[in-house]
Amino acid sequence: MPKLLLIDGSNYLFRAFHALPPLTTSKGEPTGAMRGFVTMLGKVYAETQADYAAIVFDAPGKNFRHTLFPDYKANRPPMPDELRVQIEPLQALLPNLGWPLLRVEGVEADDVMGTLARLGEAAGMDVVLATGDKDMAQLVNDRVTLLNTMNNKAYDPEGVKEKYGVPPERIIDYLALMGDKVDNVPGIEKCGPKTAAKWIHEFGDLEGIKAQAPTMKGKIGEYLRAGLPFLEDAKALVTIKTDCELPDDVNAPEKLVLNPADADAVRAFCARWEMSPTSVQRGAPKGLAGEAPRRPRPMMSAPSLVPAPQPAPAQTAPQGQLDLFGFDEPAPAPTPAAPVPETGHFEGLVDEAPEAVAYTLVDTVEGLEAMAEMLNAPGRTRPDALQLAYTGSARHPEVLWLAVALNPNTVWVVDVAQVGVASLKVLGAWLASDTPKVFADAKSARHVLAHLGLTVGGVIDDVTLMHYVTEAHATHTLSAMARVNLGRALPERFYGIGLDSKKSAKPETPTEPFERLADEVVVIRALHAVLRRRLGLEPALLSLYETVERPVANVLFAMENAGIAIDEAALNAQ
Repeated sequence: MPKLLLIDGSNYLFRAFHALPPLTTSKGEPTGAMRGFVTMLGKVYAETQADYAAIVFDAPGKNFRHTLFPDYKANRPPMPDELRVQIEPLQALLPNLGWPLLRVEGVEADDVMGTLARLGEAAGMDVVLATGDKDMAQLVNDRVTLLNTMNNKAYDPEGVKEKYGVPPERIIDYLALMGDKVDNVPGIEKCGPKTAAKWIHEFGDLEGIKAQAPTMKGKIGEYLRAGLPFLEDAKALVTIKTDCELPDDVNAPEKLVLNPADADAVRAFCARWEMSPTSVQRGAPKGLAGEAPRRPRPMMSAPSLVPAPQPAPAQTAPQGQLDLFGFDEPAPAPTPAAPVPETGHFEGLVDEAPEAVAYTLVDTVEGLEAMAEMLNAPGRTRPDALQLAYTGSARHPEVLWLAVALNPNTVWVVDVAQVGVASLKVLGAWLASDTPKVFADAKSARHVLAHLGLTVGGVIDDVTLMHYVTEAHATHTLSAMARVNLGRALPERFYGIGLDSKKSAKPETPTEPFERLADEVVVIRALHAVLRRRLGLEPALLSLYETVERPVANVLFAMENAGIAIDEAALNAQ
């Protein structure tokens, strides 16, 4: 069944502006709202996989609500200048990314969305309203879903009733009773969400409540009677129109077609505003013109819209399989003389993952010694990935398992309980060697290894730090990074790093933790390759990572490991 996605542009804009730190260009020009907006677009499209869509903004000027109530929205503070200057370049970018952009003179964005939602229903479409505005809940029905940008939840009629205490068809009455402080719509004094829902539940609707007003007791009854003269106007102000006259080019949902992005325009935007082409292209629903469309990736927790990807059944795959993600080595950072590719599009690097990662379970000392022998082989310069699972804190851990990946086809998972903690010393020479190593949360992992008497040498990369440098506003958990950058779904860990020692660390099946840890360590290695190449496209970010973030992480580890000396006698005396 076709799906129509309607995005509240103003709501997205303010959400993006307040969600991110004050990001700027090298000239100090603000860019945070634009960056966040584009990121949100990529997420909502991946979640909904809509066939038709539009981003709707309010047009300049007043509408019928100002005629009805001159003080409508009169209490709103002026838009911050650092946000205002981002609107024009953002709105110029959106059509170039392939999104239909709507601004209808004299019609509020909510009314444009309401009209298109009803037209979409009539055309047999499912409609998704992406907004954080509670007013839009009045439009929800069996064909219209509200996707709340504030909590990333999807609401059907039952969801609306559960959240607000009233069904969608009573939301207008609910809002009229409470009023709307954001839009400066007066309601009944002291009537909050609970009171409004209670009255509607007891008396049915606004007419029933008005009929009960003369006999309503107490102070709240006085407030209700005092507010009755404006109640009908309040209802009109909060009612979304669904029969607006729209321009001919957008007066039917079938005309809201998503298009491939204009590659030249996107690159010019990225150059002008100093943004990563990779990040901006994620907001293009159909990818770049002339390139294969990108594989959609569900990003938001709205299970009623798109089923969440299920992890493939775990099983040990035969050795010798192809590279898990379609590549093996991270590309070297470009030298000043090397041409930097014009696009940061990495989809070609990532293929569908096989059903399981091939790994070797190490549960004997002999197996551990054989593993160490391979790790200590001379001449290796490729990064080795490590992942740990333990209970307790990093400074005082109980290590459960350790995983190492030389490459996607050579992966070990060490069952520490079987081989014994003391036996891990055979890995000491390799850990202390100059072989480069990569972790997720390297500092914590180094504390765990230090607790075991093991030192990590060589260049130590951290995919979490690398991801932070490339996209500071994003979520930096391993599962989130894998989902966004690799299209890889990692199951949630019920054991592992920093797990409360009081919680059970026992797996559901004997092999489950080994398979999960093998999956994670291969993902860490693949993330390193992708993120290293992405940093290589932006020399300033690569320099930030290599000269600031990575060295500072080493300093922090050394400081935490050394601790702070105290005068115990003086402290006791105090």
